[in-house]
Amino acid sequence: MSLLPGQPQPQQQRQRRTRRYWYDQIAKGRGTVSLAGQDVGDDGAEEIATAFMDPYMRVHTLNLSNTNISHRGISAICRILEKNINRLHSLDLSHNGSNIGTQEAVIFAMALETNSVLRCVNFSSNNIGVKGAVGFARLLERNPTLLQSLDLSNNNIGAEGAIAIAKALEKQKTTKTKMKMMKKNGTTLLTQLFLTRNNIRCQGTIAIAKALLEINTTNTSSSSLQRLELGRNQIGPQGAVAIATALESNETLQQLGLTLNPIGPDGTVAIARAIERNTRTRLRILKLNGTNIGTEGVIALANTLEINTSLRFVNLAMNGPIVGTEGPMAILNALKKMKNKTLLEGMYLDDCGISDDLIKPIYDLLKANRAHRRMRKIESRIL
Repeated sequence: MSLLPGQPQPQQQRQRRTRRYWYDQIAKGRGTVSLAGQDVGDDGAEEIATAFMDPYMRVHTLNLSNTNISHRGISAICRILEKNINRLHSLDLSHNGSNIGTQEAVIFAMALETNSVLRCVNFSSNNIGVKGAVGFARLLERNPTLLQSLDLSNNNIGAEGAIAIAKALEKQKTTKTKMKMMKKNGTTLLTQLFLTRNNIRCQGTIAIAKALLEINTTNTSSSSLQRLELGRNQIGPQGAVAIATALESNETLQQLGLTLNPIGPDGTVAIARAIERNTRTRLRILKLNGTNIGTEGVIALANTLEINTSLRFVNLAMNGPIVGTEGPMAILNALKKMKNKTLLEGMYLDDCGISDDLIKPIYDLLKANRAHRRMRKIESRIL
């Protein structure tokens, strides 16, 4: 087949159609658009960025997880974030680890320094390293009222990266006057931080705990950290004790995740006693699954449950075998004493080596509190 002068070659036609497809996904989109797992690539990312140049764009949530985007694509997205002309509130760039590294993280964080719209960023499972974490820390300092949720899980930031982020959090101080302005503008400080699987160890955890203490004494409950996820970070008893010290006076944290960290009985006891001492705690979800809590830790938590009225879900799974019956009996007795006096909705004890004759009465008591029936519906979402 002959082609007219200037007519695109078939290969060019396919490329143009492919690029146009990604543009149309945004241009025709409404609300949430998910392209996760699709081979968007840098060409597609550039078309997506072009579509977002329209100030009347109606997409506010965009998922580009695992889409094979690298430096050129990130740069295109950064250009539209810098211009601050769209309504994008939530952006997921996770699981692009082979393509997104330190350099991409730094230019992305720099682009957000002038942004006033984006609220949630998922940058997990990339490879940003320490310097990338420092870039995000600088963002938290220079534009503190931008992000409400930041996920940097599985990015190999190490203790040094965690320390940089902790120092940035410490500097997020505000006054009552500033709080009134933030409320008027619909802005807030960071409320959710995910640092799971970053090998931050005790050194990084101690820095995060220090930041928790600082922001709790300077900010109000509407502006401080409410969710902190530190699972799989090789945190030992020393790090858990530091977190416990912060929990003794913290009035804002609602979810704490320490999953699969070897905090042991000593760390568990410290956390349990901190929650028990803090009569104004708002902690609702505590995840200590796979933390080697031991019988001593179980008993300490059971004693806390007798007094505490804030906890809704406690995950103690994968802590088995808990030797003997002393620990499970302590939980059972605690539930009996606080029957109808607590809002506890779920306790997870899978793989703890607890016999059926003890597990059944524990769950029967939770059910009697008219809360256990909801556990199965939401456990996959929360835990």
